[in-house]
Amino acid sequence: MNSSIYGGAQADLIVCDNEVYLNSFPKGWKFEPSDKELIVHYLANKIFNRPSPINKINEVNLYKFHPESLATTYKPYGKKVKEWYFYTPRDRKYKNGTRPNRAAGGGYWKATGRDKPIISKKNVVDEWINNEKKIIGYKKALVYYEGKAPRGYKTDWIMHEYRLKSMTLPINLKSPSDMKLDDCVLCKIYKKSPPKTRLETDPSTSNESYTKLELNEDFLVCDDLLSVDQNALQKYIDSFLCDPESNLGNSVTSSSVT
Repeated sequence: MNSSIYGGAQADLIVCDNEVYLNSFPKGWKFEPSDKELIVHYLANKIFNRPSPINKINEVNLYKFHPESLATTYKPYGKKVKEWYFYTPRDRKYKNGTRPNRAAGGGYWKATGRDKPIISKKNVVDEWINNEKKIIGYKKALVYYEGKAPRGYKTDWIMHEYRLKSMTLPINLKSPSDMKLDDCVLCKIYKKSPPKTRLETDPSTSNESYTKLELNEDFLVCDDLLSVDQNALQKYIDSFLCDPESNLGNSVTSSSVT
């Protein structure tokens, strides 16, 4: 298992096993960085080759795999909502173009909505920028579709893709006119929970046994319904609902409620 280095300017560098370190946290501690923290403390440090806080962000070419494959290969963060974090490069869709190739593992990722600008007072390259808020990067939301675009099958897999603002990238890290668009972006993927379905009531265990009321077919016929006093019939049914032991089918006729 790989080791990582984490430390401050005035502190000794600590070399330890990521898994052991993260598992040493008290119960209830979670890895839930904000959008700004992901860019400032993780993505920017990764791109500029600076020390980062210990984490379990995996390095993989995410666009070569189906998200299910990634989920079975790598350990997630979280228990209720499992999340996976990855550093990944991006390729161009067209040579010399700026659009990324979103094809991935027998399907493709499709963007939803506009990019969300990530704003911070802290410059990811140097230090503070005169205490003014600046755009340091962007967040894009995507959904995974199986099959060939544009007629793929929509899945429950969601991705949040974080990238630095292009002007902050050093010249030597900007991709030449080949098929590589970025050396590194940070992605978080998770599977959206399916909508909850309403549970069907079991008549044998529910007090609301009247929700499924079967009447004797001899009780009323269509012709009789025309001559029934509907108000009287409703009152009789209501009385039965209060006393389910009564024998509705044998005691009610059209003449008895008119």
